[in-house]
Amino acid sequence: MLLCGTDLLAGAGGMVQPPPSVSRAAFEVQVLATIRELDSVEGIAGALAIDNANDVRVREFGRRLLLDRSAIGPLWMGFGAAHRLPEAPATPGAAIPELRRYQDRIAEARVAALTTLPTLKGGSFDREFLRLVESADKTGLAALAWARRQLPDSDLTPVIDDVIPFYRQHYTIAARLALEQAMRQGGR
Repeated sequence: MLLCGTDLLAGAGGMVQPPPSVSRAAFEVQVLATIRELDSVEGIAGALAIDNANDVRVREFGRRLLLDRSAIGPLWMGFGAAHRLPEAPATPGAAIPELRRYQDRIAEARVAALTTLPTLKGGSFDREFLRLVESADKTGLAALAWARRQLPDSDLTPVIDDVIPFYRQHYTIAARLALEQAMRQGGR
C-alpha cells in the first residue's frame, strides 16, 4: 500500500527552505523529477487501461490520462529546457529527503504499473488500476503542494499550479470510479 498525505509531513513543521547546501535549481530539478515520475505512472497505467480495462469508463479514463499527458509533459519539460536544468538529479532525492519520500512512493506505483497491472484481467485489472492511479495522484498532489509551499517565489510555481488541476482531476475520477465499482459489487 502506498502511503501519502499528512503522514509524510509529520514533524516537518511549517515553511522549509532548501538546505543552504542545496541550490534553488537543484530543488527545482527534484520537483521536476517528481512530476516526471507521476507522469510516467499515468502514462503506463493509462496505456494498459486502454487495452485491458473491463469497464468502458475505466478504458476511457485511461485514454484521458494519455491525452492529458500531452498537455502536462510540455509544461515540465519546457521549464527544464528553458532553465537549462538537467533531466534528473545527479543523486536522486539526496538533496531534499522530503521530496524523495514522495518520489519513492510514486516509483512504487510505477513498478506496480509495470509488473502487476499487465498480469490482471477484467474487474481485477480495473480495481488495481484505479487504486494505483488514485494512490499515485494523491501522493503526487501532496508532494507538489509541499514543494509549492517551500519556494513560493520560484519560476517553477506557475508550472506546479498548472499541473496540479490535472492530477487533482485524475485523483477524483479514479476515486469516484473505484467507489462506484465497490458499490456495484456490494449490491450483488
